[in-house]
Amino acid sequence: MCIDAGLKERQYNWPNVPKEVYDIEIKTLKAINQAAEEKGYNKQLGMKLPEIFIKEGLKNVNVFGKTNIHLDCAVNKDDVEKTIESRKIMMERNKRRFQGLKESGVLTDEEYNLYFDYWEKTLERFKKNPGLLLKSPNMTLSVMIIARGQK
Repeated sequence: MCIDAGLKERQYNWPNVPKEVYDIEIKTLKAINQAAEEKGYNKQLGMKLPEIFIKEGLKNVNVFGKTNIHLDCAVNKDDVEKTIESRKIMMERNKRRFQGLKESGVLTDEEYNLYFDYWEKTLERFKKNPGLLLKSPNMTLSVMIIARGQK
């Protein structure tokens, strides 16, 4: 039996995004991280996975890292439409996640609407003028640590 576990960390540099929208993104990440910590998870967990696996008697323990850097202006011109569609799918997923945060009182209706109105209008602008995406300096970095062991 093979067991995998992972932890993801994300950072942003969005110089063209209004501060209020950026702050809502950070607020939601903090709430998600706090909820994870309350359940016993923390940001150092990824570094501790090999230790936990070995203590639990797993063999052939390995750790892999996956880094994803997304820079808007580096999108291949032929992939702009696909990138915009991918972002729409991600936004729909975020709506469901943020809805839960809204229901738990982390986000107000005003914050939720402001956030998604901004991103929907931005994606619409990119769709109408794909060259705008290629001029955007926005960057997102995510790092995932994956540990694998055999029982």
